[in-house]
Amino acid sequence: MNGRISRKVFVFGIMLLFFGASIVVPNSKQIHISTKNFGEMTPNQNYSHTVFVGIGTSQNCEPCDPWNQHIHEAYVSGEYDFEYVEMIEFDHEGKVLNQKAHEWAESYGIGAYPTSISDGDYQRIVGNYPGKLPDVLDECGNREVADITANITLSWLGNATIQVNITIQNNESIQYNGHIRAFITEIVSRYDTFGGDPYHFGFLDYAFDKDIFIDAGEEYVNSAVWNGNEHEDKHGNDFGDITKNNTQVTLVIYNSDDGYVDETVIDRIANSPPNMPTIDGPTSGNPGASYDYDFTATDPDLDDIEEYIVNWGDGNEETITGPFASGSSGTASHTWTEEWDYIITAKAKDINGLVGPEGTLEVSIPKNEPFNFNFPLLSWLFERFPNAFPILRHMLGL
Repeated sequence: MNGRISRKVFVFGIMLLFFGASIVVPNSKQIHISTKNFGEMTPNQNYSHTVFVGIGTSQNCEPCDPWNQHIHEAYVSGEYDFEYVEMIEFDHEGKVLNQKAHEWAESYGIGAYPTSISDGDYQRIVGNYPGKLPDVLDECGNREVADITANITLSWLGNATIQVNITIQNNESIQYNGHIRAFITEIVSRYDTFGGDPYHFGFLDYAFDKDIFIDAGEEYVNSAVWNGNEHEDKHGNDFGDITKNNTQVTLVIYNSDDGYVDETVIDRIANSPPNMPTIDGPTSGNPGASYDYDFTATDPDLDDIEEYIVNWGDGNEETITGPFASGSSGTASHTWTEEWDYIITAKAKDINGLVGPEGTLEVSIPKNEPFNFNFPLLSWLFERFPNAFPILRHMLGL
């Protein structure tokens, strides 16, 4: 960095002493600013739309750590109708972490962190000032917006791949011109703050980032498939390890006339437990003999089955450890030592820890009964020669 740029950064940094923010310069130390406590908020549920807050932030920004906590406290309180995404631009060393987050920050001219861009820059907060958040959210939430409605649904396709389906209805009497962004985020981010706490709703990539045009009274429908294995951060680490129960996509609709947000909707991928397993194997047998059984379950989300949990009905339990692909079987053997009618029960647990309903199979283990035969010649021989054929008698249980 040349001397002239350094002096500019220094002067700007002195100004930001009044804003509780940090300038993030690659490989630089951060300016530590003391912050105020989180202010009391007044509930307001009558917003014209769901407000969107995009937060320019950095792992090497000290004030970004408490701001991450404060805004999340406001979010989980449910007192305000807003969604937010942490656009984590720089890593702990001040190097660009996410190129698209970097481009997003540049588009808003962000030079100090944290900077919270509310509703497409209708309002912004520079620094860690939680006391300003209530008024900013209220001002954004109570402004007039275009009459549009939107919906987003996610489907988990397995292997870190999601399908994103969106629908936007233009309820206006004129054409709607806008821009959509669908922010793919991790609810608990893989990236941590300056203080070591995980970010919330940490940005990974866009599923959509494009202009849209919707005629009056018409509907815009689109779908995209996003594979985390095909996208990576600036460290070269791909996103093939995302999990569906930790993924949220936030769809934001910007008005092309002023760049402000007209609507925000979200969806998370709900995790479903595996289906009831089937149990295949003998339904009768003899005490002391070993029998094989196959346990098979499918998962609605195509998750792997981590294990089958089996109860043999005689006080013995067994876990068949996988992982098994959805629809694949786990096999186990069992021996019953007592004659009785037993009920085998089995449940499947997926790799996300959800356990599905119980499948059953009844198995009858009677004592060895004498051979019942209807062969007149053998009957006549055994009656005629009661001490003959000892081996045959033993084999027939007579």
